[in-house]
Amino acid sequence: MAAGATAAFDGAVTFSAPESLTRLALLLAVTMTLAGLVLIAGWYTPAGGALLTVADLCRLLAIVPIPALQLLHGGPAIVLRIAVAVALVMLGPGAHSVDAYLFGRREILIPR
Repeated sequence: MAAGATAAFDGAVTFSAPESLTRLALLLAVTMTLAGLVLIAGWYTPAGGALLTVADLCRLLAIVPIPALQLLHGGPAIVLRIAVAVALVMLGPGAHSVDAYLFGRREILIPR
């Protein structure tokens, strides 16, 4: 939820300066907001984590300029959220998520 909340906030704050929005920045803001909301709800968690990873990589590599008012403005903080998003892609949703309710909990069977 922490990665989703910060992503949704960072994406929504980007809309506060509409004069500096390019098409790519607008696409990134929408992607981050939707990925954050998807991760908060726990609905299609691997897809939301993958979208967040791509959006944060674009921010980290400075493909899209970052507005001044951002929660995660520095590079190390963005790298940490990328690591969390990749972990969400690999591990999937938690026990109290929409995905767990719809598809059941994931079980890992270790052979003897």
